[in-house]
Amino acid sequence: MKKIPSLFKRDYEGTHLVYDEVVEGCEWVLNGEGVATQKYDGTACMIKGGVLFKRYDVKAGRTPPSGAIPCEEQPTGHNKHWPHWVPASK
Repeated sequence: MKKIPSLFKRDYEGTHLVYDEVVEGCEWVLNGEGVATQKYDGTACMIKGGVLFKRYDVKAGRTPPSGAIPCEEQPTGHNKHWPHWVPASK
């Protein structure tokens, strides 16, 4: 699953400093184009259209459940798992 980029440019190799320059493609954050959310440690969830979804990992060779929303177009990574969003049950 693709990671969310850092908002500000960083020096990952040398000094490990963070600069007050915005990473290309992340300008929308400072332009106010989006809704701020909080991620609680250990959870993977999404709210879309007022519905709470949980992450569901489709293992290699398996079929996603009906209505599952893929997080990415194709399986990636060394284990070829394919993350999806499915409605969370109560």
